[in-house]
Amino acid sequence: MIITGLWLQHFRNISDHTWSFEPGLNVFTAPNGSGKSNLIESLALLSTGQSWRAKQTDELIEWDEELARVMAKFQDEKGDETKLEQLFTHGILQGKKTNKRLYRVNGVSRRASDATGQLLTVVFTPEDMELFQSGGTARRHLLDTLLDQVSIEYRRARKNYDKALRRRNRLLRALREGEAQRQDFFYWDQLLIDNGEILHQARAEFLHWLDQQPGFKEEYQVEYDHSIISEERIKKYERAELSTGYTLVGPHKDDVIVRVKRGSEWRDIERYGSRGEQRLALAWWKLSEVQYIEQKRQELPVLLLDDVFSELDEMNQELIQDAATRSQAIITTVEEGYPSLFE
Repeated sequence: MIITGLWLQHFRNISDHTWSFEPGLNVFTAPNGSGKSNLIESLALLSTGQSWRAKQTDELIEWDEELARVMAKFQDEKGDETKLEQLFTHGILQGKKTNKRLYRVNGVSRRASDATGQLLTVVFTPEDMELFQSGGTARRHLLDTLLDQVSIEYRRARKNYDKALRRRNRLLRALREGEAQRQDFFYWDQLLIDNGEILHQARAEFLHWLDQQPGFKEEYQVEYDHSIISEERIKKYERAELSTGYTLVGPHKDDVIVRVKRGSEWRDIERYGSRGEQRLALAWWKLSEVQYIEQKRQELPVLLLDDVFSELDEMNQELIQDAATRSQAIITTVEEGYPSLFE
């Protein structure tokens, strides 16, 4: 898979600019604060529909503008070209109410679940460096970003699960205030269980596969610490959920434990790994994602690296460079941090 071009209009601090890309390695150097991360973020949005930087779509739109546009063209292994586009608004466009995000594929409006997952990418950002330091939320996000691209069934199940979870949490708070009854939960409980099983199955499959992948110079062990959701477990936590006002079981409570071998012992890398060991494990995870996407989709994803080389040691840099020789890579870096291996 090769990205050939990108057009940004009123996207963050970029008013109107077009880039062209070549197969293989594309390196962009610029000082901090110049907006180079916007380039990687826009491609990640087209690929997965998610940003690691923005909590609201309003943040993506240039100040005093009502619309931001992101459009990219890419070719698959057969040479067929696709044009992806996302439009971001404040909810009002030319005086009329509209969705805050609109999706187009080859100029035709599409649903989010049909538009994302077409452009395959593996994104590597400075925030990822905290993967083994910031708890389960970051690791669940990493799983979702990968599996959304691998399976449209996963994307749809996750959307349905998130919707049901929000609704059920509101019902719990209403029940606590005497404004709802237990029978109101039946539909949403079943929606959580049905879609939660799809999420669990896909996550378990990937993590079992990941557990079999050799490390670069370390041995790793991957454990899926999943929170089973069923009628029995929901019943078990009924009183506790009423007290907290939140659903306490299900995929939104999942976690992943990665251990590194030290002698004859396996040690949790989050608790006992050095920063260097954690970053080496992260590089192993990310490059394994490339292989998994290729295996599942029969396409090599594009590597998107946002200013991470200053955070990586020489070994990790060389691992990334080796991966970039197999697929297209788009890399941003500060000028003073430009890796000598790309000269």
